[in-house]
Amino acid sequence: MATSTNYGWTEPDNTDLVTNGALAIRTLGNAIDTSLWNSGYGQAGKNKIINGGMQIWQRGTTGFTTDNTYTADRWRQSFSGGAASVSQQTFPTGQTDVPNNPTYFLRYAVTTGDNSLRLEQPNEDVRMFAGQTITISFYAKGTNPSLGSVDIYFRQEFGGGGSAAVATLAGSIVLTASWQRFTKTITVPSISGKTIGTNSNFLLDIRQPIADTGTAAWTLDLSNVQMEYGSTATPFQTASGGSIQGELAMCQRYYYRTTASGLFSYFSGGNNYSTTTNYSILNLPVTLRTAPASIETTGTAANYRLAGGGVATSCSVVPAIDQTGTNQISIVSTVASGLTVGYAASLGANNTTSAYIGVSAEL
Repeated sequence: MATSTNYGWTEPDNTDLVTNGALAIRTLGNAIDTSLWNSGYGQAGKNKIINGGMQIWQRGTTGFTTDNTYTADRWRQSFSGGAASVSQQTFPTGQTDVPNNPTYFLRYAVTTGDNSLRLEQPNEDVRMFAGQTITISFYAKGTNPSLGSVDIYFRQEFGGGGSAAVATLAGSIVLTASWQRFTKTITVPSISGKTIGTNSNFLLDIRQPIADTGTAAWTLDLSNVQMEYGSTATPFQTASGGSIQGELAMCQRYYYRTTASGLFSYFSGGNNYSTTTNYSILNLPVTLRTAPASIETTGTAANYRLAGGGVATSCSVVPAIDQTGTNQISIVSTVASGLTVGYAASLGANNTTSAYIGVSAEL
């Protein structure tokens, strides 16, 4: 063993090594592991939940009331016959209930309960964790559905043309008004003999129990979600290893939105094809998982304009995707008249800060 500085770890002495060597060495190893994890070393990539710290909200922070839609990045809500909404909440400064001073948590507010209500994150590729022991850990508080608990499921989705999904119940939790850390460990079923189709994924599913058909309202506040190999829940770390920029980039593999930074700010630049039509290029900050089929906008043509060559005019049709790719897309924009053929012009917001262009490559 070391005879110099041991950084505060208890070092086995000669008596330990002679009489109880294996236990002494194991105890030292556990102390080293705990110290390293708590110091923030060796953690990058261990957490397979992207945006488990609820830091990234590209789509906005409130107003998520539609079934089967993404809310905070990588988090999808689903409720079928029920009703619910997701919103970003801010931790009080200096709170100590959830460690390491997180800024935000996610609130899933159910107004009408249903046994299809759930909050979920699909993780790319059903091969993830197959046949392995894994542990999920998270902090939560709130109120419970009618039967008094919330279920934690994992679901192996084999994708289009693949085998039927396999769901595994990790267990139930009982929410209270105070933050608690919950942990669940399971052995993920093997995928031997299964057929893997398109867009396969390994999905975390936090839900009203299937057997609970009550319609009572309930609320889930959720923070610091982690999913990792092994049977031990280690201290929380983001999927990117602590980098906010890295976490944003991981989210942008699945979704990217550029929102107006000012009343007449620009999204993309291109050229006029005719007196009414412009084609512009939007370069994406990271490579998307797959090429998007469409773009997301406010749905109001007047929120967008073309400007260039001495002309600035409102769009008469909502901008749409022209050509698609994983690194850049082409956008077609239309105005009533006035463009000069061959001149450069840029697509931007028209006297509003609510205009945006979004592209999705979600599972």
